[in-house]
Parts: sequence; C-alpha cells; structure tokens
Amino acid sequence: MFTKKKATAFVAAAFVLAGTSSALAGFVNPDVPDWRGDANTLYGGWESFTNANNAPNFAEEGNMGFLGSIYNFSGSAIIASSGNIYDPGGVLNMHHYVQGVDGDITDTVINIATAGTTPDFAGAVFQWNGANGESGFLSTANYDVNFENVIPGFGATYNVSWTFDLSDIAAQVTDIGFIIQGTAPHMSYDAGMIDIRYAAVPAPGVLALLGLAGIAGRRRRRK
Repeated sequence: MFTKKKATAFVAAAFVLAGTSSALAGFVNPDVPDWRGDANTLYGGWESFTNANNAPNFAEEGNMGFLGSIYNFSGSAIIASSGNIYDPGGVLNMHHYVQGVDGDITDTVINIATAGTTPDFAGAVFQWNGANGESGFLSTANYDVNFENVIPGFGATYNVSWTFDLSDIAAQVTDIGFIIQGTAPHMSYDAGMIDIRYAAVPAPGVLALLGLAGIAGRRRRRK
C-alpha cells in the first residue's frame, strides 16, 4: 500500500484563470487511450477538488470510483473558487494513486492540467506495487506536452500526459502511484485523468481446478 511516508521517501500557484471552473474543462487536448471504455479498463476524472492537503480526492467521473485518489502533501494549499488545488506559499506535492485493482495492470495513461508555476517534470516519479509485495519504478522521462499557453507575469497553463507500459513486469501489478511536484509556490492543479488497462487473473480456486484437470489428463494418457 502507498503511504505519504513511503512516497516522500522515494521523491525527495498560479494565477487561477476565469473559465476553468471544472478540471476537465482545463484539458484542451488530453491524451485519451483508444481502449478507454473497453472491458478490463478503469477511468477516473477529477473535476473539482474538496481536500487541499493530506486527504484524498476521489475520482468524480468514470468507473474508477474509490480505487483512484489524488492527494496534495504540501500542507499549505487551499481550494480556489474554481475548485483547483492552489498553493500560494508552498510547493504542491501531487500524488496520484490507483490501488487494489482486481487484475494485472498492463497499461497506464496519466493526464494533468496545471496553471501558474511550472511543474517539476524532471522530478516526476512512477511506482508500481505487486500483489505479493513486489515494487518497482518506471521512467517518467518521456511525456507529451499536449497544450501550453504562456501567461506573461503568471506562468503558463499546461496539459501534460505520461504513458506507461507495464506488460513486461513479471509480478501481478495491482497498484500504481504517480508523483509530481511544483518548482515553486503559485502552482494550481486544475485537472487529473487516469486510465488503467489490466489483464484478468484467474481466481485461486480456478487455478487449482486447472491443475487438477491437468493431472487427470496425464493419468488418462498413461492408460
């Protein structure tokens, strides 16, 4: 399970624009995977935040429900009138989690929309956890800036996405975490989207039956 203590161990606002009253409205050109809505996929969208610091904001759109959550751990943020998480005096520390997926996560796409101070793209972290306690990291060096608009005197608005392929991981991946911070105060976190695709994993009872069927087959062939 991800915790603030574990997350901070591996990591080390902005002018709020009128018209960005909902997070999804903040996405000009999001990266939407062509498999969104298929079987064995989860989607979560965050429009308007209610918890500024140290508490979860659960997905408001899609079928992810309480499996997906977004936290800020700067400790000094506020909820702006637009519903964004804004920190005028500290550095936003945004954590994105999907936990307890009933399957093996093979693909993840994460979109964020921000305004004001530039996020620390170079310091972003992606971690996965396995069903049997395994864990690891994937590189965040490759990302797409889907929209950028510089606002003189107030920083810029960004729509940025990351795509992660977890299909080569031997473990059954059930949890993912993505962390990105600001580079300075005055960053506003406007919107979040998380897409997950996973492979179904047979229940233990089914695996046992398959094993018995294999034994029975071998016995019949010996006759």
